[in-house]
Amino acid sequence: MNINFDPQLPYQKIKSLNADFSRKLGQCVDLVEQNNQYFVFKYLDDVADLQLKSAFQNEIAMYLQLQNIDLALPFLLLESAEFRHQSDNNVKTLVLPYANTIDFQKYSIAERIAIFINLLKCVDDLHGVGFIHGDLKRRHFLRVEQNLDSPIQLIDFAQLQPINSVHSSHLKTVSEMTATPAYMAPELFHGQAKSVQSDLYALGIIFYEILVGEKPYTVRGQQNSYQQWATAHCQQEIPLLPKGLQKYQECLDFMLAKQQKNRASAIKSVISGLKINENYKIDD
Repeated sequence: MNINFDPQLPYQKIKSLNADFSRKLGQCVDLVEQNNQYFVFKYLDDVADLQLKSAFQNEIAMYLQLQNIDLALPFLLLESAEFRHQSDNNVKTLVLPYANTIDFQKYSIAERIAIFINLLKCVDDLHGVGFIHGDLKRRHFLRVEQNLDSPIQLIDFAQLQPINSVHSSHLKTVSEMTATPAYMAPELFHGQAKSVQSDLYALGIIFYEILVGEKPYTVRGQQNSYQQWATAHCQQEIPLLPKGLQKYQECLDFMLAKQQKNRASAIKSVISGLKINENYKIDD
C-alpha cells in the first residue's frame, strides 16, 4: 500500500490526536487532511528533551528498516510542517496514512479470537525479524479498513529494540517512561530488560481487554497511578474471565504469568493453544 500524501499540495491540521500531557512534553500527533484524505503527522516540538528526540529518531530508523514488511504502515518523511514549532532543521515529520483502531466490541467472541490470532501473527513477524516492540497496547494495532479480513498493522516503533537487548526499564522521569504501565510485565517494574516475554505479557492484557471490553486491574471512574499499576501487575492474582469466557482462562494465564519461567516464551505456542481451543487446523 502506498501513501498518497503530496507535500507540494496544501494541507490542513484537523485536530490533535494525542493527550495534552504528551504535547506538553513535546510529542505531537496530528490529524491532517489533504484532498479529502486523512493522514497523521507525528513530530517533536522544541520543548522535547533528548530522551524523546532519541526515541523519535529510533522510530524513524525502524520505519526505514521495516518499510518492506507488511506489518508496518507506509510512510513519508517531511523536512518541515507549517504548524511544527521546531528550530532544529534536522528533525523530521513522520507522515502516516490515517488508520482506525480495531473496534472489537462489534464482533462476536469467535471473530475477536480470529482477529487476535492475526494480531499475534503480526507481532510474531516482528519478533521473526529480530525485534521486540516494547510498548504494545491495543491502540497500537490499526486497520485502514474495518473489514474483518483487513490486514492489521503495528504503529509506534519508538521503543523497538533488538531481541535480547540489555536496556533496563528503570524509570527516572515521566518523559523517560518507555512502556505503558497498564500493559507492563511485572519484571519491568523491577527494572529488568524488555523481552519477547514482556511483549507476550502485554498481549495478554490486550487479550483480556478484547474479551471483556476493559483492561484488567482497573476500577471504573478511577485512573491508576504508576504505583497502583506496579502493585497490581506484581502482586494481584491474574484476573478471572467472566462466565461464558472461562475456556480462554488457560491461554490468558499462559500470557500473564507473574514469573517469566511460567509465562509463554513464544507467540507461536499461544497461537497453537488458541487454535486448538477454537478447533482450528493447526497449520491454518
